[in-house]
Amino acid sequence: MKKNQMSVKKCVLGIAAGIAVFIFVYAIAESLFGKIAGKSTAEVLAGVVQAAALAAVMMLFGRKDILVPSSSDSFAGGLRTGSVFFLISAGALVINTVTGIRDIGTPGVGMYDTVMWALSYLLSAGICEEFLCRGIMMNFIRSTFGKNDRRSLVMSMTLSSAIFGMLHLLNLTKGDVIGTFGQVIYASGIGFYLAAVYARTNNLPFNAFLHFLFDVGMTLYDEIFVGAKESVTGSGKEPGFAFLSAGIFIAGVSLGLFLIRKKKSDICLGYHAEAVTA
Repeated sequence: MKKNQMSVKKCVLGIAAGIAVFIFVYAIAESLFGKIAGKSTAEVLAGVVQAAALAAVMMLFGRKDILVPSSSDSFAGGLRTGSVFFLISAGALVINTVTGIRDIGTPGVGMYDTVMWALSYLLSAGICEEFLCRGIMMNFIRSTFGKNDRRSLVMSMTLSSAIFGMLHLLNLTKGDVIGTFGQVIYASGIGFYLAAVYARTNNLPFNAFLHFLFDVGMTLYDEIFVGAKESVTGSGKEPGFAFLSAGIFIAGVSLGLFLIRKKKSDICLGYHAEAVTA
């Protein structure tokens, strides 16, 4: 077996370990830190522990190479590759900031908590979700295939994105069944797009940045200016929510397939070939 090529058993164990770390390590760490620090500080500290634990999973399963970008210019390349998502995210950030200043003025959340809020999103949505879904799931699944071809790439992207979407079923605890299932659908589409960006750049830190920027841009108004924690609860009752979720899913998958089109196959397959044979 080539270096970094995995058996199905090892892949399943690695993904299971990653999911367990993602769910339980954060919850335990937040509970412990919550006893000695405020909520926002505890969330950041728990995110640091969670990120370190996910990185440890990659290293324990022999894939520390995932943590290192392939080239010094891959971040700039990521901005070009992920330009659609970057522009949407940056645009949402600017629009929500201007709207918040116009409608509310002073944010409902103080400066310290705002910084902690941003760091929390960077760690949880940005670094940890990308470590788990693209770093562990996508790479581990792809490493089980005997061939480094387009089929193995698309399969790993599809499966990891589907699991990424299903992780949002955790929001069922908030009581909005329709809203949660809608989130599962559109998150799967966004996940497929992010998987395509990663396939093109092989730069996990850039994916974390892009994911972070999107979530911050979309939640800034409610969570910082209004001061209300954004929640999926109630979104399922919004007119057209089901169509919006389906539209985001279709757009994410379509853009993702465009990014890994046959013309770009050599780039996507080349990164994986280097990792397997290194």
